[in-house]
Amino acid sequence: MTEEMRAAEGLVRELAPKGLEVPIPEPLAIDESSWFLTAVDKGLIEFSSCNGGCECARRDQIPRRDHFETDKHDPHHLFDGVDAPLTLRRSYLPCIAAYARAVLELGYDADHASLFRQHQVGTRFANARTNATAQSEADFAAPNGVVHLQIVSSSDRQTTRKLATALDACGSFSALPDGVARVVKNVIVLRPRHVWVVGPNSVEPSGHVFSVCVDDDDALFRRINEVPSPV
Repeated sequence: MTEEMRAAEGLVRELAPKGLEVPIPEPLAIDESSWFLTAVDKGLIEFSSCNGGCECARRDQIPRRDHFETDKHDPHHLFDGVDAPLTLRRSYLPCIAAYARAVLELGYDADHASLFRQHQVGTRFANARTNATAQSEADFAAPNGVVHLQIVSSSDRQTTRKLATALDACGSFSALPDGVARVVKNVIVLRPRHVWVVGPNSVEPSGHVFSVCVDDDDALFRRINEVPSPV
C-alpha cells in the first residue's frame, strides 16, 4: 500500500460517525486515492460537521464529520447512516477523484459542473428504465448548456469492467441488460456528448470513455481513447 493509499483510507476512517469501524469492501486504488486527497486539499470537497439545515443532523441527533456540500449548498454524506455496521458510499470516492482530475488536470470548469445533483425527469422519460428523478454522479456542461461530459461511477473494479464491457458489446441503451441500463439510465435524461465510466483503477488513466449520441429514448455508445477536452 502506498503512502497516498494509506492517507486516503485514513481520511475515510477519520470521517466515520462516532468513530465506528469502517468496512471498505474494495480497497482504495492508487489513482482514486491520489485524486481524492487532491480534491480535499484543493478545496473542491470540504468535509465538515453537519449544519442546522442538514436533514441528517436533525434526524440522527449526533455530530457527523462526513458532511459535504456541492452546488447550491446541496448536503451529502460519505456514509449511509450512523450505526454499526457502517456503509461507506464507496462509489463516491472514484467519482470525487474523477471530478477533481477533470477540473484540475483536464481543464473542465467547476462553475459549469454538477456533483451528486438530483435532476428532474420529464414524464416522457419516466418509464421502467428511468425514474421521475435521477441523480447524476458528476457532469460538466458546455457554455450552451449541453452536457459535454458525464461521469458514471462504480464502487469496484468488477462492476466498472462489467459496465464498460456492456457498452462496448451492446452499443446502444436499448440493447443493454436491465441491470446495466439502470446504472447508466441518466444518459437518456442528461443527453451528454460523452460518458466516462470510472471506478477504482480507472480514474487515471481513464480507461473507459465513450462518445454518446442520444436520439429520442435511445443512445448509441462508441468507445474513444481518452476524456475529451472541454469546450
